[in-house]
Amino acid sequence: MRIAITTREDVFYLPRVFKFILNKYYNEVLFVLFRTRSIKIDGIIDRNSITGNILDFCDFYEDASYYNVFISKLIKKVYTTTNILNLNLLPSITKELNKKSISSYCVNSYNDNAVLELLKREKIDILLSIFTPQLLKEDILSIPNIACINLHDALLPQYRGLRASFWELYNNESQAGLTVHVMNKFFDDGDILKQKKIKIDTNSMHKLNLIKSRIAGELIFNAIEDIKLNGIVGKTNNKKEGSYFPPPNKYDYLLYKKKGLKIWWKEIEKWIVDK
Repeated sequence: MRIAITTREDVFYLPRVFKFILNKYYNEVLFVLFRTRSIKIDGIIDRNSITGNILDFCDFYEDASYYNVFISKLIKKVYTTTNILNLNLLPSITKELNKKSISSYCVNSYNDNAVLELLKREKIDILLSIFTPQLLKEDILSIPNIACINLHDALLPQYRGLRASFWELYNNESQAGLTVHVMNKFFDDGDILKQKKIKIDTNSMHKLNLIKSRIAGELIFNAIEDIKLNGIVGKTNNKKEGSYFPPPNKYDYLLYKKKGLKIWWKEIEKWIVDK
């Protein structure tokens, strides 16, 4: 099986997912594609730096006008509670790739012609999307010999869209989960291959995301193994029976806080140690 992955760099949740996947498929994952991010926040912090990767967490808001408030709180929370001066101590996907000598490439767009040609040349069987920050076009989706599959952080067809953990807590859900599904030209669409439910026992979005990250690798592994044995066998992802939520804005965040919900939780220092 020849596998390629599209994703985004991250220091919070995805390194543990990649560690699991690469331990299982280190001979089958040929390369990983990141999207180049040269945006600077307040003209200072380059998104391609480790500090910038921390601030990718702030994409939670999608509202650049709210960055100034949230970033200052986030930086203080991370830096003062962990006393980490050397940010290279933080985990990253790139570090996991380097451990297995797996190539990675930065591209301006996952839909670039160069990506298309690379996927064709390498005769990819499965293109795996893990929190890819861009919709893949049909030209790309049609290349893999078997399928393009995506990890979504909710139980589809419920909670289509971004920041599912925020909305699951906001709506006082008793359970959350993850879905691996076949990709098509629409976001969070395509047949469902695997799902995993989890009980929500926290009021922290960070902790809920952390719990999801602990089961995501195994869910992806099970989906790929099923594909190897049986091909693509999924169930209908009927969005008419589901729900969609847009990226939360600062007003949603204020209501979220009024409900007694948290972005982080008090044991963040323990999380840094238990990564």
